Amino acid sequence: MQEKTKLMIHSMYKLKINPKDIAHHTNTDLTDVLKVLKLSDRYFTDEKALKRRLNRGSFIITDEGVCKKCPRCNEFYPIDSEFWPKNSKASDQCSFICKACDQERKDSFKKKQQHTKSVNKKLENSLKILNSIFRIDLT
Repeated sequence: MQEKTKLMIHSMYKLKINPKDIAHHTNTDLTDVLKVLKLSDRYFTDEKALKRRLNRGSFIITDEGVCKKCPRCNEFYPIDSEFWPKNSKASDQCSFICKACDQERKDSFKKKQQHTKSVNKKLENSLKILNSIFRIDLT
């Protein structure tokens, strides 16, 4: 890419022009624009997946860079370790859901586990009482 095109991309971005529009006006590929602006360097490695997700709407481009949509809360967050748990198997190196939703899911699972343990404990105590009353081994 020519130095003149890179300068034009930077100046258009400083004027708050969306990178998609910059790519269109400069006849440059969107991934090249993102590379020049260093917006795709945070996590993203797979350019084909980036293009596909931008077209599909699960990614958008903002002033903060490339943002990913969490399917659970339907919010867009920058592709950054502050918002997304790391997943080395994913093409964008981010987990499927954002950190807040992931924590909510973990807390919900933990609460269910605690409830199950308390129910099992009550059942075990009831069996002990029945065993002591009727002298029957139900285990």
